[in-house]
Amino acid sequence: MRNSLLVQIAEMDPGNPYPEVLLSSFTGGAHCCNQIQVLTSDSSGHKWHEVTLGPFDGGESPAEDPLRIGRFLIVDVDNRFLYRFACYACSTAPARVWQLEGDRFVDVSHRPEFRPLHRRNLQRMAEWFQQKNAESPNGFLAGYVANKALVGELYDGWDRMTQRYDTSSDWGLKECKGDLDEKGKCLGREIVYGSFPEALRAFLIESGYIKPTGEQ
Repeated sequence: MRNSLLVQIAEMDPGNPYPEVLLSSFTGGAHCCNQIQVLTSDSSGHKWHEVTLGPFDGGESPAEDPLRIGRFLIVDVDNRFLYRFACYACSTAPARVWQLEGDRFVDVSHRPEFRPLHRRNLQRMAEWFQQKNAESPNGFLAGYVANKALVGELYDGWDRMTQRYDTSSDWGLKECKGDLDEKGKCLGREIVYGSFPEALRAFLIESGYIKPTGEQ
């Protein structure tokens, strides 16, 4: 597949006098990669600098204005869920929203104003629960629980997960806290979880979807 790119002029940071110039480029290859580069000025409008974000799964994508307020954001899926508890095709991920603030992108996915976006994702996910024998359900359920947490319904999502997860799957139950050698052996501390719910809870805490106490 050939490489491709998208160029866009959009208002991404109202803290400076000019709109930003966005370059979204696709490197080609299976599930990879979209790299985003944004040229933005400082508050005076005299100095310009580049801010990068990515790489993300998939092809090039434009900035969006999901709130329709004239401020464009990067809306993608949370790539940390892909392959985490199941194969790529079996995995589901919640939306991740990035906002440009000065010289960096900030993850604003958890802000209340984006709950309508996450609720629309939940509506699309609802059909999955009509399946009686879904293959590799843990990859879907991880993204579903995270999405429920984003709309303040963590406990409901957690209850549904405990009713449908695959107790026989060990995908994602081992985690390496460190680098891997050339043969894939963990060079740091390796954690082995006793169950999918245990591994999912640790993952959601680490990725910021839930607090260590379980509070929403």
